[in-house]
Amino acid sequence: MDKARLRQIRHLKRQIDILSAMRNLSLIANDEVDFKGILERALLVIEGLFEASEIQVYLKHEKAPDPLYLAAVRRKNETTFAEPDGERLRGAHRKAQEAIESRRGFRRLTSNRLMVVTVLWADQEAIGVIAVFTPRRERDEVWADEMYTDLAQLTKHVALVIRKPTLYDRAVLDGLTGLYSKRHFLEQVPKAMSAARRLGTPLSLIVIDIDHFKSINDTHGHVSGDIVLAEVAAILRRSVRDYDTVYRFGG
Repeated sequence: MDKARLRQIRHLKRQIDILSAMRNLSLIANDEVDFKGILERALLVIEGLFEASEIQVYLKHEKAPDPLYLAAVRRKNETTFAEPDGERLRGAHRKAQEAIESRRGFRRLTSNRLMVVTVLWADQEAIGVIAVFTPRRERDEVWADEMYTDLAQLTKHVALVIRKPTLYDRAVLDGLTGLYSKRHFLEQVPKAMSAARRLGTPLSLIVIDIDHFKSINDTHGHVSGDIVLAEVAAILRRSVRDYDTVYRFGG
């Protein structure tokens, strides 16, 4: 079999692998809403496809001290996460910043490894950067170009997977308090009541009101009232069990 035929077969097999990775990312988006769970599973797909030794994910966040923060690192079969305003992880931060500022990725091939950086786009917005490091193992420039193209193909799917928890939160969470919304309450509580009746298990619903809340707004202004609501919500979240849910019903 000649070299041209071998290259064609290799290319077709690679396209099948890419399509399989896209399918797996779509399944992850359908299965999970937890940010860390989604991101770890997505990184596993990328790790397997590219035989990556390390993957770094940088995201934009308004609470981060820098325009980009290193949200996750996958290396040695382990994923480490960081919060936007928490302790910073080590990474190729300057290269990621260059990519987000230029709004385009790049690849860098050295004697022992390949670094591929691509921008994560969602709804025409650059939301972050992903950097993938792969051992070279005597592979050539053609391989490096192919990997760059393949990762760019996957970028839109990875970005949507990462973005899903944010979209889900917007749909079910109250923006001010971080509690579940009234709409979510009206959807979920009837289901919980039906399940309790069917299974014969007890179900409690506690309604809490803030005394004299109107006077807080009238005397100190609505910004102060919002601070009170957010603090009360934080206290409630800290006080309930993992399987309890708290909603903002009024206001």
